[in-house]
Amino acid sequence: MPRRRAITRPWQRRVIAENRRSLDGLLAALRAELVCRTTATGTTHQRREAVTAFYTGQFNGMPMDNRQRPLGLGD
Repeated sequence: MPRRRAITRPWQRRVIAENRRSLDGLLAALRAELVCRTTATGTTHQRREAVTAFYTGQFNGMPMDNRQRPLGLGD
């Protein structure tokens, strides 16, 4: 169980930071080498500046309204 916690805690911190759109929290939750790989496009973002630019674009592209319902629920 301790190994599982060691794996899941950093992931949880990252998800929480992403949901809060906290760049500082997100960068703190990532590993020291700051490498972000996008599976869908095959691109890799390295170093703080590139990872920050990537996530800034992601955050700016998402709606801020968290009250939106998933499709199919109460439509």
